[in-house]
Amino acid sequence: MPTTLSLTTAWTLVSASGEIDVEVIDGSVYFLDSSTTPVGVAQGQALSSKGDELNYHDYIAIWARAVTGTATIAVSQEDPSPFIPVDLLKVNQVNVPSSVSDTILLAANPARKPGSVILNDSTAVLYISLEGDASATNFYLALDAKGNVPNVFFVPDGFKGDIHGVWASANGFARVSEMT
Repeated sequence: MPTTLSLTTAWTLVSASGEIDVEVIDGSVYFLDSSTTPVGVAQGQALSSKGDELNYHDYIAIWARAVTGTATIAVSQEDPSPFIPVDLLKVNQVNVPSSVSDTILLAANPARKPGSVILNDSTAVLYISLEGDASATNFYLALDAKGNVPNVFFVPDGFKGDIHGVWASANGFARVSEMT
């Protein structure tokens, strides 16, 4: 059963996982496969109009926005991986300044849903821990510096605890988007 999403000219995260089919029900829509929130008219976007159908496989995240005014799309899951359409009003976005001391990137939240992401927008490696304080020797994942691939960490589905981080040197931010 497809899920219907209403879009405005602001970028909206449509899906952060799985294979999906999208049909434009009304209006014209820009689509973009991007690990970070697009700004303005992003390069590499696909323009679709009423009646167009698209299929996305092996993507990082799918974003959409109306070209002008509003638009409506229908999104359906193609495979058994978790599909959670995301309403932008349910995304909490925070910029956490980099630090060479342990810091909480994302506080524990029992309402957290799959699709939360952390982007390392720094020129230094970000060490992430799901088990207490993070350090260069105690980490779950070392997230590459900005400009390298990958520099996005998808929070494991079902993980609702604190996520700690520490950078190799302090410059930049962690761009955190939590789905609730």
